[in-house]
Amino acid sequence: MKCRVFSALLSLCLLFALFPAAQAEESSTEPVVALCVCAPGESALLDADELLLLCQQATRRDLESVSFDLLPASVGTLTCKGEKVIPGEPYYMYEDPQLSQIRFTPYAYHSRQFTGRSELSFTMTDERGNTIPGTLILYVPEGEERAENYLDETITAKAGEAMDLTDHFPFYTSTKGDTVAHGDYGTVNSLTFELPSSDQGALWLDYGWSTARKVLPEEELYPDREPNFYNVTFVPAGKDGITVELGYTVSCIKNEKKRNVSATFTLNLVENKSPAGERPSTGSAPSADPVTISTRTTQISLADPLWDACAARKVGELVTVAFDTLPAANTGVILCDRTPVVPGKSYEYGRLSFLPGENFQEAVTLRYVGTDSIGYPYSGTLILEPGYPSDLTFQDLEGWDWAIPAARFLEENYFAYGDSYFRPGDEATRMDVIYAIYVTLYSHYSTPYPPEFSDLPQDRALRDAVAAVAKRGIIYGDGEGRLLPDAPVTRQDALVMVCRALEEQRDILPPAADLSVFSDAEEFSPYAREAAGILQAMGILQGDGSGKLNPLSPITRAEMACLVYRAFS
Repeated sequence: MKCRVFSALLSLCLLFALFPAAQAEESSTEPVVALCVCAPGESALLDADELLLLCQQATRRDLESVSFDLLPASVGTLTCKGEKVIPGEPYYMYEDPQLSQIRFTPYAYHSRQFTGRSELSFTMTDERGNTIPGTLILYVPEGEERAENYLDETITAKAGEAMDLTDHFPFYTSTKGDTVAHGDYGTVNSLTFELPSSDQGALWLDYGWSTARKVLPEEELYPDREPNFYNVTFVPAGKDGITVELGYTVSCIKNEKKRNVSATFTLNLVENKSPAGERPSTGSAPSADPVTISTRTTQISLADPLWDACAARKVGELVTVAFDTLPAANTGVILCDRTPVVPGKSYEYGRLSFLPGENFQEAVTLRYVGTDSIGYPYSGTLILEPGYPSDLTFQDLEGWDWAIPAARFLEENYFAYGDSYFRPGDEATRMDVIYAIYVTLYSHYSTPYPPEFSDLPQDRALRDAVAAVAKRGIIYGDGEGRLLPDAPVTRQDALVMVCRALEEQRDILPPAADLSVFSDAEEFSPYAREAAGILQAMGILQGDGSGKLNPLSPITRAEMACLVYRAFS
């Protein structure tokens, strides 16, 4: 928080060196990179799901729209339902005009055609209006001659299912721990893929993890460091009855000499069949086992349990869900994002949740129809029952219903760090607040240097948290080079740190509100008064129910979680 009156507070700054004024810093949203690969003479659809994932990684919000810069005519054209994409106009994730309908067609005229790589700038906007710059790599392979042929393998794969390539590489590990190519080729140094057309599928690194991204054209992958070719997964576009050739070149070293050899995975994509071996007709696909979800007063996501029930059928991955029956209005409501669902209408499974009502006192059974990635509809049953939230890792929040939404928010941001106990009544430490702010806002940014504190935690994740938060002026030492990570935090000091984090995230904060509505407002120290007033103006600050803020009292872990949740959720 910027101090506005330095002379009057000079002596107080010495007393409160733990919280001196933060330095202004620009927002550090990093550009993202998307990929579209097109075979020569063909066209390819953009991967809207990749753009959605990139947006979620950047801001932890769903994608609203994307606008593109002008694509040079010498590279090709972007069209949406046959009409040219208009530069600067938004194309939406879930509404028309839709991103999923944008197609790239490379330039071609007589014997002249575009091949190689071109980059197109775009801007993403998430559901909260935040913008993220990006680059779309448009790649058309040139069809160059391959290196000496090494080893080809034909693999049968199921359409619509991701395929881990780890076990299919023709390599083995030597007694020295080196990755060695079968035959007389030596140690594997790196590997480069010939990328498939986007209409056939895509190669992903770290597929299914928060760091997932597509393999880039001519990108070198390694056996012993990142990017690692053992983390590559092929995700088919969903078509069966086609053959996809994944060529790759291996750079080997033997007797200090380099040698390139080539290989090919030939993937025959077959129809994804049921366990009985026959494709079910509509209405006869294997049904899902009943799903039981517990909660009491807090909203709970339906995504993971519905996904798991579909996956257990061993027929494709869940895409959409339509409910035949819904709970009574006073019992609760099924939501898609923030909108109540309509019976019979299909919704993306990942956007569904249940919000209990006032009379949610006994189990409710709902029937639904799911659709998987193979296109099969199947029936299922969802049982909602009052009880301890079934999606909550923390096991000690019984009786703390008011803190459960905040604890769940921190858990979703990996605050638990392997601990199944939240200890809501314990006093929060400085490290607790630092780590909560870090996992909520900064865990996807890299911080190249650790701060110079003499008492840094030994844990790597905690050190990264301190580095990220200190770099942005949210915390400081005690004037003697110490962080004091295990020291308890007062409520006013927690407010100061959260306010600094908000100021780093936003260009403008509202003026500080009057704190006189709280009977103990005069107890605030001068350095914390403005932060408290700003949070009051934003509706984040809450008292103890008796009209007090207790600024000098230690803040509990439950109160700390609620403060971070209200500020950043």
